[in-house]
Amino acid sequence: MCKQIFFSGQYSIRKMYQGLLGQFPKVQWRRVLCNSSASPKSLFILWLALHGRLPTKDRILQWGIVTDGLCSLCGSKLESTQHLFFQCSFSKKVWQKFLQGLHISRAVQNFDQEIQFPIRMSKNTIAVSKLFLAGFAETVYGLWLQRNQRVFAGHIQTAEQISRDVIFRVACRYRDSDLHLLLF
Repeated sequence: MCKQIFFSGQYSIRKMYQGLLGQFPKVQWRRVLCNSSASPKSLFILWLALHGRLPTKDRILQWGIVTDGLCSLCGSKLESTQHLFFQCSFSKKVWQKFLQGLHISRAVQNFDQEIQFPIRMSKNTIAVSKLFLAGFAETVYGLWLQRNQRVFAGHIQTAEQISRDVIFRVACRYRDSDLHLLLF
């Protein structure tokens, strides 16, 4: 390593930093988190979802804590990260409503396929892309909050209410000049 930090007899801080940091592959979704202006809470929940670390009922069933594994939002299938985010009929409505607000018409897919669209959008610097990235994280967060409200408090909101909350949270984090792109 000593030879690597010297370039033409000169010490290189850059080479030293790269040597200490190591070579690790970059994950595809890094820009979805790093380039988003979403709230830190929503980015953390999205990070947990991307790693499959949210305590969904399928994971809790494996621990032997819960006996009912049905989705808290739709009540029809086993609750997993894949189902909860965008396979569930309730979450599809919320996400579709947000997409309509941005004038994006496309079919909603499962979580692994759905994350590919924000990955592509994160490479753009236009305002619609930025609103979309924040909306994706805020939608995942809003659905997770609604799931927890139903499980722990029995509180139920409609898909329209949640999508309005998502749009509001996104609108609060952007300038007025960009908000004309988001239909209310």
